[in-house]
Amino acid sequence: MLYIRYILSMMIILVATGCAAPQTVRPSVSQKAIAHEAIEQQKLLYKRSKNDSARVAHISFPLLTRNAEFCGKKVIAMDGITAWTIDLFKGAEQRAIRELYGLGLPVTISNVIAGSPAAKAGLKTGD
Repeated sequence: MLYIRYILSMMIILVATGCAAPQTVRPSVSQKAIAHEAIEQQKLLYKRSKNDSARVAHISFPLLTRNAEFCGKKVIAMDGITAWTIDLFKGAEQRAIRELYGLGLPVTISNVIAGSPAAKAGLKTGD
């Protein structure tokens, strides 16, 4: 009988304490902080994208220009730059681009490939 009471008591304690599990409380974050973080995440994305594009251009430019004789008449001029304006980006993205690169309406050079005609002419990223 004592054994049954002990088991019954333990079961009641387990059931009662099982309902008092810790509750996860969601942190309160302001909409302003969320918007700021979204801009910061966009900046990271654009930095990475710009760096990746520059890397591809720096690798491909020498390959494309040094092998032009194999292309016959399918050759186009390559100046070795990429350029952009703020209009290339949608509304919410424009703020991140402006803050990151100071980009506006005038055309701005985003990348100059070393050894290209643009580099030899003295053009620089940001011009």
